[in-house]
Amino acid sequence: MEDFKTITEDVKKYVELRTDLIKLEAIEKSSKIIASVLFYIIFVVIIICLLFFLSLTLIFALKDVVGGLVYSLLLVSGIFAIAALILFFLRKKIFVNTFVKVFSKIMFDDDEQN
Repeated sequence: MEDFKTITEDVKKYVELRTDLIKLEAIEKSSKIIASVLFYIIFVVIIICLLFFLSLTLIFALKDVVGGLVYSLLLVSGIFAIAALILFFLRKKIFVNTFVKVFSKIMFDDDEQN
């Protein structure tokens, strides 16, 4: 009877430890996901700022070449429209597959690599 109590207590401790381990792994994985998302958000904001200032530079550089500010604005807007269409048609290949790879790597990362 004493052995049964010991085994029962050991099983309870094991289940508690296993639950704690699962909680810690969930916290670790969600922290990695949040860090990745924040990194990509910051990266995109920096790229948007960079594109904004580069486009302003291009607009003013092309102003005299194309015959005025309005035409240079139209030209740069057309470049952005073409880039947006390209990104739209390649969105699955560029964005979805990339994010699936990143998040699956985080979720199913082996502990041996850490």
